[in-house]
Amino acid sequence: MPHQTKPGDPASYSYGHTIGDYPELADALVKGEKIPSLEDIKKMRAKDFLLPLSSQGTTIVDTKDTDNFINQQNRLNMGASDTNVLTDFSNMGSLGAFMQPAMAIMDNVYQVDEPTQREKDINMGRMFLKFFTEMGARSSQPGATAVSAGLQAGQTVAEDYINKELKREETKRKQKQAKRLGATTLAMQLKSAKDAKELALAKIKPKVVTLYKMPDNKKAGAKTMQVIEGTAEYLNLTAKGGGYSVDKPDFGSVTDNDFGDKVYIGGIYDGRLLKDVQNENKIDNNENVDTESEDNEGNIVSTKPKLIRLTKAQHSQAKDFRKTIMDQTKDFRQDIQPGYLKIIQFYNNRDPIGDYSLAVGYAKMIDPGSVAREGEVSAVANSGSIPDTLKAQLLNALTGNGRLPQRVRAGIYNRAIEIFNTERKKALEIIDAVNKSWSSQIGRNDQIDHILHYKIEPESELEKVDLSTIPETKDFVFNEEAIKKMTIEQLRDIIAFQNLTVPQLQFIGNLVKEKKKKKKAN
Repeated sequence: MPHQTKPGDPASYSYGHTIGDYPELADALVKGEKIPSLEDIKKMRAKDFLLPLSSQGTTIVDTKDTDNFINQQNRLNMGASDTNVLTDFSNMGSLGAFMQPAMAIMDNVYQVDEPTQREKDINMGRMFLKFFTEMGARSSQPGATAVSAGLQAGQTVAEDYINKELKREETKRKQKQAKRLGATTLAMQLKSAKDAKELALAKIKPKVVTLYKMPDNKKAGAKTMQVIEGTAEYLNLTAKGGGYSVDKPDFGSVTDNDFGDKVYIGGIYDGRLLKDVQNENKIDNNENVDTESEDNEGNIVSTKPKLIRLTKAQHSQAKDFRKTIMDQTKDFRQDIQPGYLKIIQFYNNRDPIGDYSLAVGYAKMIDPGSVAREGEVSAVANSGSIPDTLKAQLLNALTGNGRLPQRVRAGIYNRAIEIFNTERKKALEIIDAVNKSWSSQIGRNDQIDHILHYKIEPESELEKVDLSTIPETKDFVFNEEAIKKMTIEQLRDIIAFQNLTVPQLQFIGNLVKEKKKKKKAN
């Protein structure tokens, strides 16, 4: 509908759809004359044919009334109760809550970019070009005048413009219908999904699980916690570094070793002395170790010989120094030294138990902390320090699916000696540096037992195995003459690691008996 947007501008009605309504405008455009105002057109027209302006489709809209005009246009989308049918879904019951997000999604799907000002200018230019082209064609016909040609051209251009606008409005109307229909379908799907979720939550009770604090978790916290599985709390606590696990820590069992010391067998403390583990926990908690007590004067007395009494200030310094040692030598005391001792102990046990012990000990030495954190199998499987071939053999030994070849066992034995001596030297350097600071504090250099509270094994002087004397498993051929020249230990390895027939086993068994008799006789 044409409208005048600039009151006081006599030509502003020409900004609307006026070419077809006012041929006087077309005539002025053709002649290049001044554009007539509405008053001029009234005078130009005969009084009997001049229609009221209101019936000609022109609306006078003052600039200050623009907002009111826009609101009137917006009412085209309003329902009978002044509700916007495109944004108000209160009459749709429980489905209404899902219409707003659904409509937002559909808006993105059906989004159409508005034409730019340049595109608008081009379209306006095309319209005027068509007008003058059409007028030129009309005026070239016999008997045509410039006025009649302008009227006919103006009518044609106006009709084309109106048809395009009607088509555009029809397209927008269909698009709105499609958007609302699509949004309704999508809203129903969203509601169904939420209903299904709420129903599932109502039927499935949350699973409460017990989490266990890991021994290496030094943060404050309960030893066990009850949490709901799958929650953010559960995921944070069980993640790497979270300090908790759904698996109860395996502390193994405690037994006496050959020297009368109580030692852990199996579990996360495997191979470590009981008193070392207990003192470690006390040091972490800033408590007195098992050999310390307080006398009547408040001084700290140790049951270890040659250790002087410590004042509380000195004892506080000793606690700091001992914690430094424990922290900086953690890998050595918790994994490398125990792993070495296990390998040395079980190397000569050529059975599945011995293979398992070698695999566990080696995993501890190669990747300290991994066995306690992940378990033996996962520690080996996830290790980036173990070659793939050896990794497969170690996993077979850990899972009972295979034996470690003797050459591999000897390689683990040799490597354990090398790693232990190297890491032992590093640990002693750390301890010596801390002890120097401690000695300067108390003015004596013989009080290291105040700050060192775990046993360091002597440097290994064990002789390495010559791998060249051990044949590769793949090179083994059952040759009776060659087998007769083997030692008893080599014959036992063949029985343990080679797939032999019954006659072959009998041959080697008899050979071992003969060699034992000769050895006994000599």
